[in-house]
Amino acid sequence: MAHWREISSDLRKDISQVDKAKLKGWMKVISTGKFHVMLAFFRDVVSNLAALSRVFQEDAVSLPSVIDTIKLTTSNLEQMVNQEGPCLSKIFEEIEEVDGICMLKLNELSDLERAKQYLSTERNVIIAQLLECLSVRFRDFHTNPVMVDAAGIIDPSNWPIDSETALTAFGVTEVKNLLAHFKDCLIPNGCDVSRAVVEWKALKMMVKRYFGVPTERRNNQPPQVLGAYLPKEEQ
Repeated sequence: MAHWREISSDLRKDISQVDKAKLKGWMKVISTGKFHVMLAFFRDVVSNLAALSRVFQEDAVSLPSVIDTIKLTTSNLEQMVNQEGPCLSKIFEEIEEVDGICMLKLNELSDLERAKQYLSTERNVIIAQLLECLSVRFRDFHTNPVMVDAAGIIDPSNWPIDSETALTAFGVTEVKNLLAHFKDCLIPNGCDVSRAVVEWKALKMMVKRYFGVPTERRNNQPPQVLGAYLPKEEQ
């Protein structure tokens, strides 16, 4: 702010009047309480949305992690209707009142109370719109029983590792439902849905071999591929 005041002053002859006018306009905007309060609020909002976005950008992402992140993002946004996020809390902590004037880092802020009132009204509208968008975009991830059930069988910690019979049968129904749900996009792209169930059973056998085995022991075991666990006629 001090730098902007200096270069927009009449003492600077190297700055055009047009540029000085622009700078003074920007200074007027960023000197308002509304600018800083709403900027901090949006930083809190965007940080939650960014966390959700990063999940989908990972090289390997599991359905359970997607569902958990969607729920967490939704919960955090809902709380922001009545609670201040970290950025907004920090702004309010840094604002001081000196002789009846609101100051932020030695810069005067105008209309702070009006800014708080504006935030109180607009945050409800903004959060409601975001929650509606998330609900429409990700509804299937946490309400569709096919997706929810599939999420439960992907995590090996849920598998009945101690019983080979139970492990063989585990998740077959859910996989069949998942394949049926997505068959319109799987089949045209070359997925053999009938073979997928057999591969699911073979995958569980392979994971069982290594799941929970210490790294040093796992490294001493001969490498296996999925085909080694498939019936001969299925390879």
